[in-house]
Amino acid sequence: MQPLTSFSSDLLTEARLEAEAGMQARVIERFGLARAVAAVPEAARLDEQRALHAQRAQFVHVTPHTTPRLYRLAQETLERLGLPTAVELLIDPSEAINAGAFPLALGETAPILAISSGAVRRLDDAQLRCVLAHELGHIAYGHTELRRMVRL
Repeated sequence: MQPLTSFSSDLLTEARLEAEAGMQARVIERFGLARAVAAVPEAARLDEQRALHAQRAQFVHVTPHTTPRLYRLAQETLERLGLPTAVELLIDPSEAINAGAFPLALGETAPILAISSGAVRRLDDAQLRCVLAHELGHIAYGHTELRRMVRL
């Protein structure tokens, strides 16, 4: 199965485990998720978007000027993986070492990654690249879109 988003690359497609891709396809088919999502009322889609925007508002938006190190590492990771370089990068003010990927917001083309400030402070560049690549993999392999389908 191809990823659920167009955010992918040949390199990541080659690296994907067939068993995981097949399992994702079987879950979507078995539970009729594609048909169910198509039938979701517009009001529910808008509620989901409002919740995503409210969550994003709690984070600090990364730019080349505000957090040059993290921005540079994200760009290098995207380029190395052969992915589009447009991504919305956020910093969660938590001191925990954590990160997350979010589904695309309706009408937007840049996927959203959040990484905790604790991770940015305590991890070295190589470790941060690994964290970023892991989260980008969730987006490229459609995990965030699958999560959205289940939630809707």
